Amino acid sequence: VYGWRDEPYGCFVIPFYAAKKSKIDSIESKKFICDGFRFSYMITFYGACINVLLIGGDRLLAIRLMTSYKLVVTRRRAIIATISLWTYVLVLCLIPFVPPESEKFCRYNQQDEWTTFMLFFNTLLPYIFVIVSYMYITVKLDEIQQKTQA
Repeated sequence: VYGWRDEPYGCFVIPFYAAKKSKIDSIESKKFICDGFRFSYMITFYGACINVLLIGGDRLLAIRLMTSYKLVVTRRRAIIATISLWTYVLVLCLIPFVPPESEKFCRYNQQDEWTTFMLFFNTLLPYIFVIVSYMYITVKLDEIQQKTQA
């Protein structure tokens, strides 16, 4: 369920990047490519961050709920969590398109507040959670190993 981290990047960002570097004369095409590149880059980046959060949370639950993990973390719940968080990322990555008309070349206009919010809540906090989770997992696994050796 959590497996596709790099596929969206390869399918969407790289073609937009290649188009951005090509010699296109149409202003409308250039605007579409500019917006498409920025949007696809942001959604795949933040989506990857959220996927790492999901994987870290899954591993934490696997250690904390060793005996009841399969009852709590079902395939259905994992799919719901994944779809919910990707929807969250999609909605947040659409915010820079509001208002839809912009005087700039690219309509994808990132406000400073949006950028700060995204970096803090969708990159920094998930990575702190993952680091703390894996520290906890390491401690628990060491405890289990010491109990089995004793």
